[in-house]
Amino acid sequence: MDRTCTKLGVQQQGTGVLGALLAIVLVTIYQSSMRHIAANGGPPVLVILPWLPELFRFDHVNRDFFDIFSIVSLVFLFMISWEFLSHRLEKGLVLVLVLLGLPVLYLLAQGSAWFFDGNQLTTPMLSWEWTRMEIGFLIMGLSLLLPWILRLFRGWKQGARPVMAPWRWAFTTSLQRWLSGLCFFTVILLIIFTHPFYTKPFYENWRISCAYLFSFFLFLGFPYALITNIFRAHRGEDQRDPCWVLYQIFRATGRAIIRQNTAEVMALLRDPIHQNVLRDLLVKLFFVPLMISFLFGECGLYFRNSSFFLEGINAGIRWQESFNRFYEAAFHSIFVMDVSLSLIGYVTTSRWLRNKSKSVEPTVSGWMVALMCYPPFNGITGDYFPYDRMGGTPYALLQDPTLSMVLKAITLLLFAIYVWATMSFGLRFSNLTNRGLIARGPYAVIRHPAYFSKNLAWWTESLHLFYSPWQFVFLFCWNIVYTLRALTEERHLKQDPDYRSYCDQVRYRFIPGVW
Repeated sequence: MDRTCTKLGVQQQGTGVLGALLAIVLVTIYQSSMRHIAANGGPPVLVILPWLPELFRFDHVNRDFFDIFSIVSLVFLFMISWEFLSHRLEKGLVLVLVLLGLPVLYLLAQGSAWFFDGNQLTTPMLSWEWTRMEIGFLIMGLSLLLPWILRLFRGWKQGARPVMAPWRWAFTTSLQRWLSGLCFFTVILLIIFTHPFYTKPFYENWRISCAYLFSFFLFLGFPYALITNIFRAHRGEDQRDPCWVLYQIFRATGRAIIRQNTAEVMALLRDPIHQNVLRDLLVKLFFVPLMISFLFGECGLYFRNSSFFLEGINAGIRWQESFNRFYEAAFHSIFVMDVSLSLIGYVTTSRWLRNKSKSVEPTVSGWMVALMCYPPFNGITGDYFPYDRMGGTPYALLQDPTLSMVLKAITLLLFAIYVWATMSFGLRFSNLTNRGLIARGPYAVIRHPAYFSKNLAWWTESLHLFYSPWQFVFLFCWNIVYTLRALTEERHLKQDPDYRSYCDQVRYRFIPGVW
């Protein structure tokens, strides 16, 4: 393959790979500390939502909620540092800080007396009790800010001065965006806490997240918009800002009510740029709740299975059983990495990070084949293609222990390729969108490595459970669904000249030299 194709990618090499590895290492260290945390979830959680109505508040929030999001925040801070600190010394400092911080975190997790006795440290001014791990998270987070401080100091010393937009314009537009976003966020918050679908236990962590995100936007949304408009002012970017588009629509709707004329509203909604922004907002509203729910689910399964594996090692169980326990722990570790990067990609789109969507899938068919693979729609699809929901006695031919182990090993390898594809996106992961060309990693070999490896992994993962010919048919139908996803994605992405150039150099969709 021509090497020039790897130059087309917009992401820094290593951002996603190192970020995913850091995520699983932090989660593993945190899992090792859980035995030092009190059974009630640790010290009490600081109540920071007294301004919200009682409907949107929580009597108890599990300590894991904050700690897991602290891990995701650290991974995000590391990824943006690796992506945007281009100087070798800066990158080296980031790597050194992380490599030094991980042993400190581990010692804190193990209750080492090198630092302080006990598992908790109280901050009198805030009446906040910090666990050892949270102190470690804080230290690592502050240390990762050091390279940015050095960059600012070097820029100041060299006399670099940023270009600033007019204060009056920046203040006005920031206030408009913040107020329109606040109105929209309030409606979303009300739906999340009252609609029967989102009040299910599965979405509990999303409800908590939504309440805190609303609070952050309430207090930090305007300063963020103001700083962005001052230092990243760009009229073209304004038209792609969701809060600005919402403001335009809200204002036009108010005029339409007064004048009884909807022409302005319809003109805004027909604008291709505005349509793209609104579709991108719908992508986030659908996938962010799922990714947050998946994150806590996968972390919980990884905690349980990794502990189960270590208990088996200590108990001296047979190596076949030990391998099975390792398989379960490794399986969920892969998806902890996958979902962590996916969540970061969905949530952290910003003109500062240069990872906003260039375009979003415009067709109903493209949305349909994507959404039918995720809750709640995959429940309907699964009712028609229930390859993994049928009970019966599996084929005896597929029950050989050696064959089972080989299939599980292949499954881990295929899912490793799958998460490698997610890593390749770095800060730009998202379904149904084009955030710039990805041409490194497995995408330098075939155009759809994630779909290819995931579909094969379903076969190796489930084959030993099959007892009916229908299961082969149903799983093949799921393969067709994902093939349609690949085809609709290419139809969308080929509107981008860069992607067409990529297709000219990476000719095969699924199997090199064949398809």
